Amino acid sequence: MRSRWRCWSRRSSTRKRQPTVPAAASTALPGARVQLVVISPSKKTLLARLSMDLVNHLMRVEAVDISNPPAVYDGRKNVFAPRELRLGPNGSQEVSRLFLSDDMNRGSPGENTGGRGPKIYKIRLTKVATINPEVLQRFIMGQQSHDNTVLTALTALNVVICMEPTMKYSFRVGSFFTDRETKDIGSGIVLWRGYFQSVQPAIGRLLVNVDISTGTIPKRGMPDRERTRLQRFIAGIRIITTYTGQRVRKTPRVVKKLSSAGTNNLSFTMRDGTTMTVAQYRPLTFPDNICIEGQIMRKQVPPEKMKDVLEFATKNPHDCLASITSGLAVLAYGQSQYMREFGMDVDDTVGPINLSARVLPPPRLRYGQGSPQPVVRFSRPATIDRWIVVVYECQQRFIQQSVQDMINGLVQCCCDIGEVNDTNPKVTWQNSQGRIADQLRQAGNKCFQKTQQRPTLIVVKLPDNANDIYTAAKHFGDVTCYRAKAQYYANVCLKINVKLGGINTIPDSQSVSILTDLQNPTIVMGMIHAPSFPRLSFTALVRNVDSNTAKYIATCRVQTSRKEIIEDLGEMAQKTSNIAPTRLIFFRDGVSEGQFQFQEVLDFGRLSINPKITMIVIAKRHHVRFFTTKLGDADRSGNCPAGTVIDQVVAHPVEFDWYLLSYGGLLGTSRPAHYTVLYDDNNFQSPYADIVCSRAKNHYDPRAGINLSDTATHTDTTGAESALEAYKRSFKPPHTNMTTLMYFS
Repeated sequence: MRSRWRCWSRRSSTRKRQPTVPAAASTALPGARVQLVVISPSKKTLLARLSMDLVNHLMRVEAVDISNPPAVYDGRKNVFAPRELRLGPNGSQEVSRLFLSDDMNRGSPGENTGGRGPKIYKIRLTKVATINPEVLQRFIMGQQSHDNTVLTALTALNVVICMEPTMKYSFRVGSFFTDRETKDIGSGIVLWRGYFQSVQPAIGRLLVNVDISTGTIPKRGMPDRERTRLQRFIAGIRIITTYTGQRVRKTPRVVKKLSSAGTNNLSFTMRDGTTMTVAQYRPLTFPDNICIEGQIMRKQVPPEKMKDVLEFATKNPHDCLASITSGLAVLAYGQSQYMREFGMDVDDTVGPINLSARVLPPPRLRYGQGSPQPVVRFSRPATIDRWIVVVYECQQRFIQQSVQDMINGLVQCCCDIGEVNDTNPKVTWQNSQGRIADQLRQAGNKCFQKTQQRPTLIVVKLPDNANDIYTAAKHFGDVTCYRAKAQYYANVCLKINVKLGGINTIPDSQSVSILTDLQNPTIVMGMIHAPSFPRLSFTALVRNVDSNTAKYIATCRVQTSRKEIIEDLGEMAQKTSNIAPTRLIFFRDGVSEGQFQFQEVLDFGRLSINPKITMIVIAKRHHVRFFTTKLGDADRSGNCPAGTVIDQVVAHPVEFDWYLLSYGGLLGTSRPAHYTVLYDDNNFQSPYADIVCSRAKNHYDPRAGINLSDTATHTDTTGAESALEAYKRSFKPPHTNMTTLMYFS
């Protein structure tokens, strides 16, 4: 008997202050079969596109009798089929001599004269499980826990809906990119609009979440002047080698580097020891090795191009929703043969889901005494005793008067909200090509010679596109860059005050009584594990050290990547304060739904405390967006107002969770934070840790040549472990003077 699933399309975008309007569409899925895929020979993981092409070729050409109709493949290890595959009595079968080439006797140009054909692959399919769709029916009705059977069934659905666009378009982790909407940003890079989709469980139903995304595409006709700059991230692009108009090889070749020499000047050695140029070996009018159209570049975009990327990727809510709606024609659920074979039916005609939301009242904040609006004084302002200004611009461009205007604006703002004892700081101009740390140290020494004391603050004026100077200065100390606007100075003062040990605001005790109850001291901890690089990741813990939950300190560590458990959590949590809390609210970021069963182990025995613990996971890297149905309900940016909470319709069918837009939007469409309560001793019916992790790379000396990119790899476990130990040794903790300050602001 076939189980019927309820499936609603479209993104989990919702409407504010509107009744829920169900948009029903039925979905059926027979008991899907899961097969394990092993492709050999392969010393390392194959590119997803090559794996997809190999398995698709297997299903449609080489072994049609095994799977008819064709199964779906996730590009890694799993094949899902709507019917039993004919794998024989042992449930396993291997297909050998699998290759991708138009001509069996021809491979790449280097292989032709040697008589070698195209590279041969073997694929082994092994049945590992049968999926019962009833588990999802029970799950969305709240009758089944979120276990591995549910995760596998959801994974199967996601692979099914993604299979058709994966075979037609460029793809990357659930997103698909087309040239319907593009932007050329120069340097050989073109931006393409993409669409993300995934099946998301909700209360009593399944939804399809759709959002827009952005892909960077290499462009043909790269200018020679950009070749050197492109060299550092061009490695890894796949090309199809084409000669005299005839495609020789289907299997793409991987670019190792770019050559400045033409075919007449680029030589190589043959197997017999003779040397010849590329032009002699294969006469060509032009070296017609073409980048595969629409492939996604996985290297980081150059810093000077990030502004162009953000302009293309950022859309106001109205335009964002319109782009998503038009993207449904690209996804074309009704035309997917894979969805038809699996019995899935998604109704994409109903539009976004409408639901009700509520807006929380903003918490009241207390500023310093005698603090009228709109000019406020900080609750506990710090004092700027000694400070210096270092300018990384030529003096002809940023003249003395410009520097004085900047100083006057900053001093005036600081005096309005705090105290400045030194209104005439020492100013030095420096060459951006020099050693940044030595220059800043030299500027500090001049302050010492004048006052016999070190400066408490260094203000650095950076030129445009100065990421290398910024990183070096951040490693040396804490840096603030300035533009000449009063509001900008006010925002900078917020950072300066906490960096110097001050407190900007404290929450009103009646507004957040749970946090400020003196009878039940509360500690708020924020923990994040950011897998920033292929071989290592940063962990950060931020926690308050006062009864007002207004002042926070941070600890940061290095550990291996792809390991969700925080290795040094017990040690990191020790350095809190003299407060013996009765309640601990622990926020954890960087945990996927599949790891919700895991809970951090907090060893407080050594601290002689035994608080009641509430553990909440925060997810920010998701594609759920919300829109208001009425323009009058939106804020100035067109987004839902700060404090909007959505805890129904699109909420999890089993977990205690909600979505919250905690602050107002500025540019583009706001992304809500998704909160899930995993553990709660307090029976309740730290936003900074991610900042600490994001800047943890600055704890490495930029002069040491530490390679944190994905261009350096280790093929064996021993090499990876020794590299991690080297990263840990090179990682410099914050200076002792910074451990009690909010240096990360």
